[in-house]
Amino acid sequence: MPNRLFARALPLLVLAVAPRLAAQQAAPILPGNEVRVLAPSVSPNRLQGTVVLYQADTLAIEDAGGMRYAIHVDQIRKLSRNLGYSRARSTRRGAIMGTFVGTAVGLVSGPLISMERKDERFGRTTALTAAGGALVGAGLGAAAGSLFAGDRWQNLRTPIPRTRYDVAVGASGVGMTFHVR
Repeated sequence: MPNRLFARALPLLVLAVAPRLAAQQAAPILPGNEVRVLAPSVSPNRLQGTVVLYQADTLAIEDAGGMRYAIHVDQIRKLSRNLGYSRARSTRRGAIMGTFVGTAVGLVSGPLISMERKDERFGRTTALTAAGGALVGAGLGAAAGSLFAGDRWQNLRTPIPRTRYDVAVGASGVGMTFHVR
């Protein structure tokens, strides 16, 4: 009975999971997309530019200065695509970081204030300063994140596998080597 139930539920499970798996696949890189490329054999620094051409084995980009690079996909160590300006994401991240910093400042300043006032309600003062610090920190962090919002980058995988093997046949026998990068 459980096996039949599992056999009937499996197609439903596959159908339920398929859209999530499809959403995780990266959209193709198209001409005009802004990318960051780490290819140490081409340049010791990370390259950033606009895609001019992307084929199965070559990525051609043009940087802000007009310099063009043709990079064999085999040489790419890291590839990221610009998803655009994200003020909401930066605001949210700033608010979260500000909350943590504000809470920490409140937790440290609470005991100091209690000792200065010779207050008997040490715990209450610390809780109030921590809560106040969290609120103020969240507000300041959100404002800073909104003012200094940046681009959002998505890391992509290259189509060339990172593992390669070679087989050599010689007089002394057969040899195999693996190259992993």
